Amino acid sequence: YLRAFVGFTSEDAAALHAAAPYVAPLVPTVLDAVYEKLLSFDITAKAFVPRQTGYDGVVPTKVEDLSQDHPMIKFRKHFLGGYLKKVVTMDYENDESWEYLDKVGVMHTGVAGFKHR
Repeated sequence: YLRAFVGFTSEDAAALHAAAPYVAPLVPTVLDAVYEKLLSFDITAKAFVPRQTGYDGVVPTKVEDLSQDHPMIKFRKHFLGGYLKKVVTMDYENDESWEYLDKVGVMHTGVAGFKHR
């Protein structure tokens, strides 16, 4: 239903795939800029203090512990980078791709059932 709801077409998929060679190499720069901004304000940085699901390393105890070089921030950036690259390369004809996108959306809405919420 998600594909129909957003009106996603094969032309949309082709546009994303055509953008991949230009977008994918920029992902590290984009991630650095996004996290630089998010970590520059206490109100947004504090969201990155609790342990990230799936991360087993050292957890920061306060906002001041956070930086672009903190292992947990690197973990998060790696995860987001993978997602961004996937968006421009995934097979949009495959139902599993849409199930993945739906799951990502549900994970970020705070819906009960996800242990990180």
